[in-house]
Amino acid sequence: MQDDGNDDGSGHRPAAYRNDEPNPNMLSFEVPHDDDENWTEKLGPVFDRLGRPKKPNGYKWSSDDELGDLNDDDRTYRDFMGRAFWEAGISAKQAARLERAQIEHLKTYRDAQSAKRAKATELTRAELTKEWGAAAAARISKANSLLTDYGGRDAKTLSGLTLADGTPLASNAAFVRLLANVAEATPSKAGSAGSALEQIEKMKSELTRKGLDPSSPRWPHEELDRLYRKAYGSDPLDQSFGGGPR
Repeated sequence: MQDDGNDDGSGHRPAAYRNDEPNPNMLSFEVPHDDDENWTEKLGPVFDRLGRPKKPNGYKWSSDDELGDLNDDDRTYRDFMGRAFWEAGISAKQAARLERAQIEHLKTYRDAQSAKRAKATELTRAELTKEWGAAAAARISKANSLLTDYGGRDAKTLSGLTLADGTPLASNAAFVRLLANVAEATPSKAGSAGSALEQIEKMKSELTRKGLDPSSPRWPHEELDRLYRKAYGSDPLDQSFGGGPR
């Protein structure tokens, strides 16, 4: 119906019952209910128009430099998530944003794990020193010697095992405590650090009975130094009674 009162000032009036040509960019579809078993299939054309890849493996992932070398778990995760994204109708642009969020999370997590590993030995030594006092250095040395003596070629593998919290087994206080307890109940192998510590304690006891101390001219500094190096390595040591590495 012509509206004679709709004059745009140009002297022209819109044509009655005008039907414009359909917009080729418009997509007509029926919105399915959420409980429709074919919900994904019915919305497929919409997902495709919004930028979903044609196939689940069509998503483009960031370069491996983002996270370093990918392991099998990383690759399996990407394959799995590619299928999940595709079924959910996620566009390539949306998937890229989700991946960035994942990378940010992984970097934060890995940085935290790295920091925890770096401080693990320090924290364990502090915990054991608080528990064992002046005997801590000797007991830790005995624990290390036990692992080396009886672990053999597997000692390095065992000490490098990573626990669930990201710290190495050798830096776990419970593990060191276990080794120290076993070391005290296990005869030391000849020439081991444990044997050297036993010799040190025996010498100190004999010297004490003779009324000597480190300030005495008859105190066997060179012999004790040799035994300390054998027990602890090259670290300088405090030869006072109950002492350990400085």
